[in-house]
Amino acid sequence: MPTPGKSNALIWINFQDKNLILDCGEGASLKLLQHNMDDDYLDAVIITHNHADHLSGLIMVIQMLHIQKRKKQLLVFLPEGEIFFLEMLSFFYLFPAKLSYPLIIRNICDIKNYYPEISLLENNHLAGYCDLIREAATGNKMKAYSILLNVQGVSALYSSDLNELISLEPYLDDLDLLILDGLHPSAAEIISLPQRTRAAIILNHGLSTELKKRLMEREDHPFILADETQEIEL
Repeated sequence: MPTPGKSNALIWINFQDKNLILDCGEGASLKLLQHNMDDDYLDAVIITHNHADHLSGLIMVIQMLHIQKRKKQLLVFLPEGEIFFLEMLSFFYLFPAKLSYPLIIRNICDIKNYYPEISLLENNHLAGYCDLIREAATGNKMKAYSILLNVQGVSALYSSDLNELISLEPYLDDLDLLILDGLHPSAAEIISLPQRTRAAIILNHGLSTELKKRLMEREDHPFILADETQEIEL
């Protein structure tokens, strides 16, 4: 749900003079403007899965950069549907050939060719759509990923949306930072995490009712609640 005063999913990461955003939900263009990350600043946009709160801001970002006469190419990594997305741009009269900058659309599985520091952890967040997709024959691939970043011995993981934490288990020991979906996994799984990882844990994407209750019962909990003004250096 939209929340007054907040935007949907958008996380900026900077390493070795590279500037990327993970997900691009509603409000992304305004946030980029507010933090001077518009124009030629961005190198790439990485979409973890095709839910509207993680993707709906991308059209406006593409348009804004064109109006600003950006010249530098922009890489966009999608989890599925690259051809469909290009067709959708034309529907919005954002014909790639007419943009002021080269727009490069790639499948997210190609990301290692561009950013070897990034690894993909596939999860089952979209598995519940299986019957609907089969009945409607839409061809959706149900691809959803978490993003692991390793730079010079420092490790950060953005879970994006996921239903359970099993896909993250092999990586917990070595993490410095975990940005975790606080809405979908069970409260019990999340509450147990500080005993299983040394990482700082930021809860984003909202909190489930049960998790909110558990955290209120323990004011000294070790979790950090996501704040849109938050900037963390590792």
